[in-house]
Amino acid sequence: MLQRDWEPFRRFFEQNEEPLIFFNAKTCEVVDVNQAACHLFGHNHDAMIDEGLDLFCDPNELDNLKGIILNAAPSEQAYVTTYFRRDGSKSVLRFRSSSIEMQEGRLICCSFRDIGDEIRRKEEGRFRQAQLIHANKMGALGMLVTSVAHEISNPNNFIMHNNQILAEIWKDVFPILREYYRENGDYYLGGIPLSEFEEVVPRLVYGILDGSERIGRIISDLRDFVRSDRARVDSSVDLAEVVSSAVALMRTEIGKHTNSFSHKCEEGLPPIRGSSQKLEQVVINLLMNALQALTDRDQPVGIRIGYDAAAGQVVLSISDKGSGIKELERSRIMEPFYSTKLDKGGTGLGLYISHSIIREHNGAISFESEPGSGTTVYVRFPVVAAAAGEGTQ
Repeated sequence: MLQRDWEPFRRFFEQNEEPLIFFNAKTCEVVDVNQAACHLFGHNHDAMIDEGLDLFCDPNELDNLKGIILNAAPSEQAYVTTYFRRDGSKSVLRFRSSSIEMQEGRLICCSFRDIGDEIRRKEEGRFRQAQLIHANKMGALGMLVTSVAHEISNPNNFIMHNNQILAEIWKDVFPILREYYRENGDYYLGGIPLSEFEEVVPRLVYGILDGSERIGRIISDLRDFVRSDRARVDSSVDLAEVVSSAVALMRTEIGKHTNSFSHKCEEGLPPIRGSSQKLEQVVINLLMNALQALTDRDQPVGIRIGYDAAAGQVVLSISDKGSGIKELERSRIMEPFYSTKLDKGGTGLGLYISHSIIREHNGAISFESEPGSGTTVYVRFPVVAAAAGEGTQ
């Protein structure tokens, strides 16, 4: 305890609304604390003095914190560390450490301030700003896609129409060519013998038609993805259709990352309540994470959709055999702006936004991961009540 010779200083110390702790400059033991510090950390005066930093400091940061306190510069310097409240919750401290010469010898005075709420407000502000930027980007993308889709649709319709005409022409011309073949023997058209044309030309016509229809489906999927989602989150949704649409959009990206992709779905899945567009965004985010976790093209990625009748939930799982998630990262992957891919353009918002959408749909997300062995993400959504009842009959 501080000596009575310093009574005026003690009154200032005790009555100060700022949490203050005095430490021994040699051992880092707590010499004295004021009531504001006891209130901040949730422990009484005697406990603070007896147990010191061990009461509230994160064990992983204890040695570093002691080093900062013992090496306090003559002028005050601000530091940041994490700490545990008495209820076990974790928050962030900003503290200043300075050296004071007193009759007892040199002491270290530290003032503390909980800045956890301040950091959260800043993060929420950054997230809201990011949402606005994302919304603007999606709006611009929607206009661009609509324009491009229109420009592509016109020639694509022209191709489909002309292909039908060519197919009809071929039906009329081939009997004539076959008759000429019977009278004059085999001959070549475009380097292909006429004897093979009967099989080759229908395949060519079908290939053109199939390619044109694929272009049309891609245009339709892009339009659906960027279209403003006016449907409320209580629409009846077939999750299997949502996943199929997301996979179609991601087909090129899937081909870039893996040679082994599987997509399996149970038949007769009951519907869930939600927004197809928002749920599609979740699937795309999770699938992209799985693809980017791969370190080799031979590593597989799989999507499964099933029904847990006992829980009344449709279960979506996306698994990969990639790099996995480290234990220290696992507790932070849902935090906004936390990303292990910042150097590759990651924003740290994909999982955070996905988690928000899943909660909005009364769903839950969980992870199973082993570093070096891969990750499986499970997303569960409650089914529509009537459908759940029908499924259990």
